Amino acid sequence: MDDPQSEEPKVVAFPGRVADHFLAAKARVTSRLIQHTLIESYDNFRRHGKPYPFPAPNQILPWEQQPAAEQRFQNTALVLLLDGQMPRSLNKHFRLRNSNRVTWSNIKRLASPVIVPHYKAEDASFDHDRADDLLARLSTLDYALMLDREILQGQPVGPARISHMHVKVERLTDNAIKQLGIELGYLERRLFERGEDFVEALETKFFEYHGFGPTASGRKGAAAMATQLLSAHLERFSVFVSSQEDCRLTVLDETSRIRQHMLLAVPSERLAAIEQATGHSLAVASEPEDDLSIVVFRLELERTPEAFGRKGGVIDHSLTSAWLRVAGEYLIDGNGEAVPFSWLE
Repeated sequence: MDDPQSEEPKVVAFPGRVADHFLAAKARVTSRLIQHTLIESYDNFRRHGKPYPFPAPNQILPWEQQPAAEQRFQNTALVLLLDGQMPRSLNKHFRLRNSNRVTWSNIKRLASPVIVPHYKAEDASFDHDRADDLLARLSTLDYALMLDREILQGQPVGPARISHMHVKVERLTDNAIKQLGIELGYLERRLFERGEDFVEALETKFFEYHGFGPTASGRKGAAAMATQLLSAHLERFSVFVSSQEDCRLTVLDETSRIRQHMLLAVPSERLAAIEQATGHSLAVASEPEDDLSIVVFRLELERTPEAFGRKGGVIDHSLTSAWLRVAGEYLIDGNGEAVPFSWLE
C-alpha cells in the first residue's frame, strides 16, 4: 500500500498566512463533509432508531456494489472546488447565473430560514471559520455548490469562497461517453460505431473510471460529468459527492487517484489495539451492545493502464479488464491523519 503521507498533500500553516489557499480549502471541505455526510448521517440513523447500512468488506469496491434503495437519513452533498474561476467555455455545462450566486437575497429565496437562518458576506470566504457551517447548510440544497478563487493577472489569489449554489451540471451522458471513448482510443468518431452493446459496456467503464458502480445516476452522475469537464480546463480542482445510495463521500480531482470515505463498524478490541499501537484516536462513535466501534475509513483507488487506453499503452478492446485498483486503505482520525488499515477481503 502507498504511504498516505506521500499522496495526501499537507497544509503547512504559518502565522498570519496560508501556504496554499487551495489545499487549505480542500482539507477543510473534506473534513467538514466527512462530518456532515458520514458522522452526522450516522447520528440521524441512530436518532430515528434505524440501523446504519455499514458496507461489508465484499461490498466496498465500486464494481462490487449492488443497486440499493436510497437512505432517507443520509445527508447528501455535491461540491465543486476550483483553483480559480470557471472557464467561460464551460458556462454552457454549469449553470452559473446571478440568480444562484451566494447572496443573502438568493439564499432567502432558495433555502428555508431553518437551513440558513442568517448570513453575512464574509461567511462565504474560507478565511473565516463560519464558512464550514455555511458549506454544510447549503450542501442540503439541490444540485451543486461551487467554491472558487479570485483571478489576478492570470493567477488564482486569496482564499476560496462559496460563490454559487443550486448549480446544475448539464451534459448528455452519451456525449460524455463518446468523449472518453475517443480520447482513450476506444472509439474513432461515432458513439455507436461498434454497436449498442459496446456503448453499454463503455458507459459502465465511464462510471468505473470515476469510482462509481454501473448504475450511477443523480449526484454521482453529475460528479462524473463535472470531473471530466473540469479535467480538460483546470490544473487543480476537486469534486466532492455523497448520495443516499451508497452512504459514502467520494473525492475526485485532477489526478488519477480517487478517494472514498465511509463509516465502518470495527470490533472494539481490534480498534483498541490499533489505537494503542499508533497513538491515534480513531473511534467516532460506538455501539457497545455489539462491541463495535465506528470509524472513518478511506479507500484509495487508482486508475489502471487500461483506463488510459492508448495513452497508457494498453487497449482493453473487450472492456472487461479492471480500470481501477486498490491503492490504499486507511482509518482517518479527527485531525484528518491517515493510519494504514486492512479491511477488504
